[in-house]
This record gives sequence, structure tokens and C-alpha cells, in this order.
Amino acid sequence: SPAAKAGLQGGDVIVRMGDREIEDVYGYMYALQEHQPGDVVDVVVLREGQRITISVTLEGNEG
Repeated sequence: SPAAKAGLQGGDVIVRMGDREIEDVYGYMYALQEHQPGDVVDVVVLREGQRITISVTLEGNEG
């Protein structure tokens, strides 16, 4: 899956995307709209209580 390719794991909680804190699904969707497919964005996730930063290359919607 695109998420697995990006280094995300089941149970990861996205708390930051680029410069935007993510508090809910609406914040996540808003943050996605600020970027284009192909952009590389630093995403911070909570994984087992630790904040981990992952560089993610955004993909476009297919179909």
C-alpha cells in the first residue's frame, strides 16, 4: 500500500504533516489539500508512545 511504502505502520497516529498539527480527520484532509502529488512532506506519527518523523512522497488519487 502507499502508506506502507511511505514507512507508516498499523497503529501509527499522524500528529503533524508539514507545518500543520493534525488533531482530527478534518485537519488531515486540510493539510493534504495544501500539497500536490509528488511533494515530499515530513509527517510526524505517534508510534508506541514515541514521535517519529517520516519523509513521505505524496501520491495522487487514482480513478
